[in-house]
Amino acid sequence: MPSRYASAADLTTRFGDAIGQMVAQDPLASTKVQAALEDAAAEVDSYLEGRFQLPLRPIPRTILRVSCDIACYRLLSLLPNMEVEDARHRYEDAVRTLQAIREGRLDLGLPQASAPASVPMPVLVSSSRRLFNRDAMREG
Repeated sequence: MPSRYASAADLTTRFGDAIGQMVAQDPLASTKVQAALEDAAAEVDSYLEGRFQLPLRPIPRTILRVSCDIACYRLLSLLPNMEVEDARHRYEDAVRTLQAIREGRLDLGLPQASAPASVPMPVLVSSSRRLFNRDAMREG
């Protein structure tokens, strides 16, 4: 089952050596790769929900890259004695990119999920003149 935004082939294209090394060392690698891709898609969606209709279609290249970076970081962090510093930096960049998209500082060129919320109108209350007040009570 392919992930929403990136595939195992996308990961191999971008990070061939690191992913290839994992697959060679672990008989369950394909399951872990798929889980990492699904986790990455869920993380992307968590940043973009409410702003865009999900899942994103068509998939912007930025989201493909971000999904691959997140999945790669998650996969490499599973390997023992693996240097993940570069993957961690890519992951942090991916999160900053998602935050910029969510805040509207980076445009994906996709339609918004709904119209922005309108500013509420103030409530105006009017009433008739008071019948009883201090002055009216003294006159009687």
